[in-house]
Amino acid sequence: MRRWVLLGIGALLVTPAAVFAQPKADQPAPSPPPGMALYYFGLLNRGPAWTPEKTEATERIQAGHMANINRMAEAGALVAAGPMAGDGPLRGIFVFTVKTAEEARALAAADPAIQAGRLTLDVHPWMGPAGIGARYAAETKADPSLTIPMRTYQLGLLKVVPGAPAADADAQRGHLQHIAAMQAAGKLAAVGPVTDGGPIAGIFVFNTDAAEALGLASEDPLVKAGRLKIELFTWWCAEKVMPDKLPLVPVPK
Repeated sequence: MRRWVLLGIGALLVTPAAVFAQPKADQPAPSPPPGMALYYFGLLNRGPAWTPEKTEATERIQAGHMANINRMAEAGALVAAGPMAGDGPLRGIFVFTVKTAEEARALAAADPAIQAGRLTLDVHPWMGPAGIGARYAAETKADPSLTIPMRTYQLGLLKVVPGAPAADADAQRGHLQHIAAMQAAGKLAAVGPVTDGGPIAGIFVFNTDAAEALGLASEDPLVKAGRLKIELFTWWCAEKVMPDKLPLVPVPK
């Protein structure tokens, strides 16, 4: 059985830099450049039937929730999943490698926690580093008894500030330069844009503690300019889920 694991971010002219540019709602998702892949990133939030108490019914639902995660993972549709630390409304993450958001939602619809209304799922197309979950899957398949320890990452949702002007070329270049500098310093485990043109522009996964992640995110030129804002969460994941190396973010000259 696969374990609960975690991950764990211009259609006419698609260059690697264009993939990392802020998407527009009327544009389709660009094709992944080398080293990146298209995922469907699911945010599991508290549903209308959420309760903090543990009862026989909630334990039964949780067991079914875990069983459905294992089924999706064993089918190769779910490459990462995991819970959030703390007691906020965001409860966990699913990362799918399916072809459409509708397919991801259909798989998750079999989850007893979603069926019972204890959780809801928001799904977004995300361009992240290729190979998420691959090393973990290979090692646990080779040795099903292998126990891989958990660790925490800082998950950053980069959100568009309502009413803020669109970023110009210089501001976008500074944004990409900042991402590239964080990559070079080993501060990021994953990074990439959300490509549906909605309120979430991109996703960062920081290899740091919460205070350092907040400091790094706050230095992003688009955040400093008030065009984007960062929401940070601590999340649990299994070691070896993230790729060993990230494709470098291209910075236009």
